[in-house]
Amino acid sequence: HATQTAQSVKEIRARHRFALTGTPVENRLEELWSIFDAVFPELFLSRRRFLELSPEQVARKVRPFLLRRRKTDVLKELPEKIETVQTSELTQEQKKLYIAYLARLQQEAIRRIREDGFQKSRMHILAGMTRLRQLCCHPALFVEGYEGGSGKLEQLLEIVESCRESGKRMLVFSQFTGMLGIIRGELERLGTSFFY
Repeated sequence: HATQTAQSVKEIRARHRFALTGTPVENRLEELWSIFDAVFPELFLSRRRFLELSPEQVARKVRPFLLRRRKTDVLKELPEKIETVQTSELTQEQKKLYIAYLARLQQEAIRRIREDGFQKSRMHILAGMTRLRQLCCHPALFVEGYEGGSGKLEQLLEIVESCRESGKRMLVFSQFTGMLGIIRGELERLGTSFFY
C-alpha cells in the first residue's frame, strides 16, 4: 500500500475499476487490502479496520467481488502447450564482454570468499551471476554506452517477423524490464506495432 505504484493507482479518477492479478495475496493478507483500497475502498473503509478482521472475515467480505480461475478450471479450454528450446549465439562483442566479466567475477569471488567466507560472499556472487545473464540478453542492460548487438535480440526479432508474416501475434516476457525496454526500442525502430 505504501509503494509509489499503489499511490499512483489510487489517484486515478475512473467511473469503473477492476483489478486483475494472479497473486492477490503473495506474502501478506494486507496486500489484498491494498488492491481493494484501489478498486473498492468502501469495502473495508480503512487499513486499521481491515487489520482488525480475521482472515475468515476478510474472505467472506471479498468473495462476492472475486472471480477466481484455477488452472484446473480452464485446462479443458486451453490448447496443448508446445515448448521449443531455441539456442542463441552471443555476438563476438558479447562473448568478449562475457569472458572478461566472468574472469573478473571469478577473481573477486575467490578474494571475497578468502576474506569474508562463503556465506557473506553469496549475495555478491549471485549479483555477478545476474550480470552474466544480463550480458547474455543484451550488454546494454548494464554496460554503459554499449553500441553493439545482441544475439538473443537478433533471434527474437527474427521470430517476431516470422510470426507477423504468418499473421500470428505474440507475447514476449523477460526477467529484466530493461530488456523489454530495449525490445520496445527495436520494435519502434522497425515500425512494428506493439503494446508495452
